Amino acid sequence: MYSRSDLKWFSSDDEADAVAAGDLMKAVEKLMFAVYVGWSYHPQPVVSSAEAAAIDMTDQALRYINAYLEATDERP
Repeated sequence: MYSRSDLKWFSSDDEADAVAAGDLMKAVEKLMFAVYVGWSYHPQPVVSSAEAAAIDMTDQALRYINAYLEATDERP
């Protein structure tokens, strides 16, 4: 789990951060669902290294957002 000090990219306005983080988390979840649905149509998907890196970064962002929301008890 990430500590709050790892989340330096959030501003000092906690309420605005929680709203922005919630919106961003919803967008990331929609993106990941779209990737999942796209892969379900291809039994053996071919993923380029750039796509794999983008998926990894998206997953990491989602984990940071989730850690922030847990640390602040702000759930969308």
